Amino acid sequence: MYQVFYSRALVFIIILQCIICDVYGSNTIRGPHRLGIGPEIYFMQRKKDGGSSQRGFMFGARAQYDRIRPNSIYWGGEGQWAVGTLCGHNADHDQLRSRKRDSEIEGRLGYTWRKKLGCNLWLTPFAGWGYFEGTNKFMHPSPLEYKITNSFSYLLTGFLWRFDIKPFFSLGLNFKAKYSTGAKSHITDDPNPEINNVCLIIEDKFSYNLDIPLYFDFCCGRRKFEITFVPFYHFRHYGAHENHPFDFIDTRFHMYGARLMFNCIF
Repeated sequence: MYQVFYSRALVFIIILQCIICDVYGSNTIRGPHRLGIGPEIYFMQRKKDGGSSQRGFMFGARAQYDRIRPNSIYWGGEGQWAVGTLCGHNADHDQLRSRKRDSEIEGRLGYTWRKKLGCNLWLTPFAGWGYFEGTNKFMHPSPLEYKITNSFSYLLTGFLWRFDIKPFFSLGLNFKAKYSTGAKSHITDDPNPEINNVCLIIEDKFSYNLDIPLYFDFCCGRRKFEITFVPFYHFRHYGAHENHPFDFIDTRFHMYGARLMFNCIF
């Protein structure tokens, strides 16, 4: 499963490199470009129909690229990776403990409008495509120890909104709606041969991301940099689906957290 993710990530990086290289050979698509990386932390709640529930903190990193120019075509992309430990209980009140890992990559294309109303107001609607893969490895004292790998491609749409309050400070609001396509759940590391390597279909559902970035710009030498603090709420949904030898049960994730991005603007 991870080979699929890494191969798609490699294709994304190659395309991004070609775009950046082309920037310096074309006057029509030059800057400003924002290339950033930073850590993030969030609290995850996993709730499954029937009474199973887990929660815990996830720690990870995110890399992001955006080309935003007034009244011009926008493109961007990002990749995210996070890992943490979730604890909770199942419907029979047995204790659950698992190692959770999420990874995601996506690309976006849209258009940026800028309106001057005393200060600059930016609006960038976009659409795009992405790929997600997440694992949940149950460990002692869980009554059953196995690993679940959920993966799917998704279509997305949303917008970036930004308001320049001061020359060095801006406030934003970013929203994404994602719709999974071809979601599957793969069970491994189970001692029961009838269950091990079973692949279940997941009903495709919408998920939503809401970010509230705070932008702080500064210059160092001849370079312009930006530090962005981003509180966020993300919702992820795995829909119930009838399967053999057993059904996939409806599962929801609620994530509350923040990230700190260090961006270079060129």
